[in-house]
Amino acid sequence: MRNITLVITALLLSSLFSEAARAQTEQFHLTAKDGVSLNGQIDFPADSAIKGVILLVPGTGLFDRDVKFGQTNTEKDLIFKEIAKSLTARHFAVVRFDYRGVNCNGNSGTAKQCIDNQIRAGVTPENIRDDIETIYNSAIANKKLAGKKVLVFGHSEGSLHLSYLIAQKRIQPHAVIFMGGLAESPQAVIHWQLTERFSSALFEFDSNSDGIVDNDEIKVGHAKKLNFLYQLPVEVLFSPKGSWTHQALNTYLEDSYQLVKAEALSHTDDEPMGANGLVQASYRWWKMYFTDNQPVIENLANFKGQIYYLNGSIDSQTNFTRQNDELKRTETAFSLKPQIVKVENMGHSLGADQIFGPIHPSSLELIGNTCLKLIEQKANQVSKNL
Repeated sequence: MRNITLVITALLLSSLFSEAARAQTEQFHLTAKDGVSLNGQIDFPADSAIKGVILLVPGTGLFDRDVKFGQTNTEKDLIFKEIAKSLTARHFAVVRFDYRGVNCNGNSGTAKQCIDNQIRAGVTPENIRDDIETIYNSAIANKKLAGKKVLVFGHSEGSLHLSYLIAQKRIQPHAVIFMGGLAESPQAVIHWQLTERFSSALFEFDSNSDGIVDNDEIKVGHAKKLNFLYQLPVEVLFSPKGSWTHQALNTYLEDSYQLVKAEALSHTDDEPMGANGLVQASYRWWKMYFTDNQPVIENLANFKGQIYYLNGSIDSQTNFTRQNDELKRTETAFSLKPQIVKVENMGHSLGADQIFGPIHPSSLELIGNTCLKLIEQKANQVSKNL
């Protein structure tokens, strides 16, 4: 009888705890300006002591609210879910959303189940920003969040969209945090990614440091996964002549970049762009990377709050040195100097990989501590160093 009582008690407690867990998450279903459905959730802390609100905006990808961006096939790959858990533990309410036309991720469904190609075919930079604005306005109107300071957190391309919304005064957050964010323009970053970045990575395979990388060295470097190039088939890295010099490779990459740019610009804005049966967006979105030469940081020149960049030292998507140089170039334009934190030995998602998550626990701590410091600052108050 005692064992039966214990089992019943355990089941009752389990039910209560499940109800409490559900009560800490509030789903939302909104209608975008053009009628598309927008879905997401607000994660609340375990108690009612909400210090502030943080809106998480993903980077480039077919992302739902969890943002699966890792290769471990574990829950740790869900980088926004991990960030939300860390921030709610610090008494923040966290707003996460599914990009339009995305309703699940690889942990919860197949690509065909998760992606609505028809909706994705209409994605543009403009309606991405419209959607973020709609979600932001819904969050600040939530009765549970009334009067709370709002931070916006952008990963990678998310920094670009947030910067335009702030420049146009469509959102007015207390402060801004970027993870792997852009300071330079989309045009500058895509040119670097397709030329200098590729060249530098390939010459990391030059094992004898003679300024020439031959196809045998490429095979070895690729097999050792020395950098992000391991994700490409090794054959596409080979020189047709058996080896690359710096000049030959740089000329080849610049010519290739011009071909990619010309191909992108040859499409009409409303044509769908994608591969393997999945639509990423319209070509209007892809063209942005070849036509938008406005540095992201210049969009924020009139912003009165604090701006923090958290960028990894081994980030292969938004190079730390390039972003830091761009910030130095523009720092006199700001009433508050933008801060950039170099997160040593971390990549684009502040994990050990140059691009992907999981996020390292120390990086989650850094994000949390940064948000706590920023939420306690008044607008126009110069922050202390972290």
